Amino acid sequence: MGRLCDDFTIFIIITLIHIIFLYAEIGICYGMIADNLPPPQEVIDLCKQHNIQRLRLYNPVPQALQALQGSGIEVILGVLNEDIQNIASSQAYADQWVNQNVKAFPNVKFKYITLGNEIDSPVVRPFILPAMQNIYNSVNALGIKVSTVLDLSVLGSSYPPSAGK
Repeated sequence: MGRLCDDFTIFIIITLIHIIFLYAEIGICYGMIADNLPPPQEVIDLCKQHNIQRLRLYNPVPQALQALQGSGIEVILGVLNEDIQNIASSQAYADQWVNQNVKAFPNVKFKYITLGNEIDSPVVRPFILPAMQNIYNSVNALGIKVSTVLDLSVLGSSYPPSAGK
């Protein structure tokens, strides 16, 4: 009986590893705040060469979006923190942002739009939800989801989870 359990355990482990490698999708965060970076087309070619299927672009950089066209890479596109208030205040501004940064690149596989990056400013926070709503109104028909990325300092308490605030 012991040998059968050991063989079964090994079978389960091998099966789980196979499933993880078969279905796992690898992604990268593509930040551009540095010097001596390779051109966007080289970065995207490298991603394709290594079967990287998802990419987070912190803000809409036209050269990077151009390089992503036709790549098949799923993109999470960020809205700069400083654009959130204008997007929240005007549906027309949100529509213009989407036209310029999403619709202008029809062969990019946009999956999500994230409003801001680790927002910790109490000045910006009140504008997050209205900005998300306006961007959602602009991209809903395209099947793109909308989210945000908050700084974890907004959590008053996170442990234990049942006591989270």
